[in-house]
Amino acid sequence: MHSQPLRWTVAALALLGAAALQSCARDEPQQSAMTTNAAGMNRIEVIGFVFEWQIAGSDLNVQISAPTTGWVAVGFNPTRAMQDADMKFGFVTDSGVEVADHIGTSPITHDFDTAQGGRRDVSNVSGAEVDGRTTLSFTMPLDSGDPSDSVLVPGAQQTVIFAWGGDGADDYTARHVERGTFIVPAL
Repeated sequence: MHSQPLRWTVAALALLGAAALQSCARDEPQQSAMTTNAAGMNRIEVIGFVFEWQIAGSDLNVQISAPTTGWVAVGFNPTRAMQDADMKFGFVTDSGVEVADHIGTSPITHDFDTAQGGRRDVSNVSGAEVDGRTTLSFTMPLDSGDPSDSVLVPGAQQTVIFAWGGDGADDYTARHVERGTFIVPAL
């Protein structure tokens, strides 16, 4: 009589444990091979998110894309989840392309750099939505001088976080539908 409820309890615990491990796995850096694209940019792809970059003097040229028609974001060197990450969020609308400069204000929140005493350090912004995929391109300084922004050191390992919103989520408040973390072995 008791074996049936015990079996269901064990099965339920196994499912909950698997879900918890899957959730934690997104916070653990994912392994990914670094390649070079046709334009000579370094490239890493993780669960559909593509991060491409190239150092140009004191700047970093970045291209990010994800399988969504909503927002796409990338962040550099968080201390815990989103905390302290130098983040760039953007989306494409009928009015154009928008990319904002954010800082991770806690493990689960972020705000505009300008609201935290910093500057918007993003230039050369462009983007497109093609076949259900949003692609954003921008330039950011390796060292913005903002006290809250991390300094990106060429040749050094960087922790990168990323996320994207659902289709049509063209704002900075919609919750992500996917997120993850990976290590760039040498920027």
